[in-house]
Formats: sequence, C-alpha cells, structure tokens
Amino acid sequence: MVVLPGERPGVSSDPEGGSTMNETFVTVAGNLTQDPQLKFGRESGVPFAVFRVAQNRQRWDKEAGQLIQIGTNFVDVIAFRALGINVVECAKKGDPVVVHGRLRIDQWTNGDKSGTTVQVDAGAVGFDLTFGQAEFRRVRRPQVPGADRLDDAEVADSIVGHDAGRAAPDGPPSEEPSSLPEEHVA
Repeated sequence: MVVLPGERPGVSSDPEGGSTMNETFVTVAGNLTQDPQLKFGRESGVPFAVFRVAQNRQRWDKEAGQLIQIGTNFVDVIAFRALGINVVECAKKGDPVVVHGRLRIDQWTNGDKSGTTVQVDAGAVGFDLTFGQAEFRRVRRPQVPGADRLDDAEVADSIVGHDAGRAAPDGPPSEEPSSLPEEHVA
C-alpha cells in the first residue's frame, strides 16, 4: 500500500473532497447453491452475475476426534462485468468456489419480519482446487457501457441496503466480442 504525503493509512480521498474509510474485504469458500444468473443493468447495460455460496461451519469435537458440521452460512454474491460473465459461463450449482471481495452486512425489516443479509461484492472468484481440478482459459470481452456499476437501478435493486453514494472500482474492459447480446458489443 502506498501512502502519499498528507494522507493517512486506512483513509482514501474522495474525488469530491471528502474521505471514506476502508471497507472490509473477506474471502469465502463454499459451494454454489444454484447456477449463477446473468443480469444487465436497466440504465447502464452493465452485465453482472448474482449467486449464493453456502459455507459449512465446523468445529473440532474432542470426543469424536474429528470436525463436525455445526451449521451453514449463506452469502449472497454479486460480480460485475467480465468477472460476472465468466462466473455464469463456467460455474454451476454445487461447484466449490472461493470468493474474495467487499463485505456488506445489512439489517432489514419487512413488516413484522426482520433479518440480516450478508453480501460480497466480488473482486475475484475461482474454483476451490481442494476438491478437484480446473483448467484456465483466457477470453476477451467486449467493452460494456456504464462508468459506475452501482449507479444503475437494477444493480441497486439486487443489492440489499445499497448505498448510492459509495464509489466502486471499475476494471478495464476488454475489446473483443464474446457471448454478450449484440447490443452490448462495442
């Protein structure tokens, strides 16, 4: 991490003169609960994938001399642009995956029901090679429209507790076409 003169570690400058605190990044290993779904932002046309990862919680049982399952965590994941497209094209229900990204925990209330949603805005997704083998294949993606992926209403609808003022980093898009619908190819 590079800290420039006048900056404090853990605080990044906001383009509008304010500052934002670092966000929490997590790595989650688990299995996909269903096939990832590809969606496109209503306004921006930015492709993104939504999927859920089930992570078994375990603890050591001294009497049995082994790990025992004590529950399951379910984590909603959203992956944008080329990452989202690649996840949809290669990952399927039941696949063991490792997801790394920004953690978002939201409290919600719907009438007399309330709960907590845990979501990860993925920066990287890969297969957990503890349980099998995979082969990497490089693909090029078309340029997709939209400057800020979180400005789109459909994306915001997919993110529980979306903070409209939060900026998100964008990766550089590729130039060559793939399996996107024709209207999304530059």
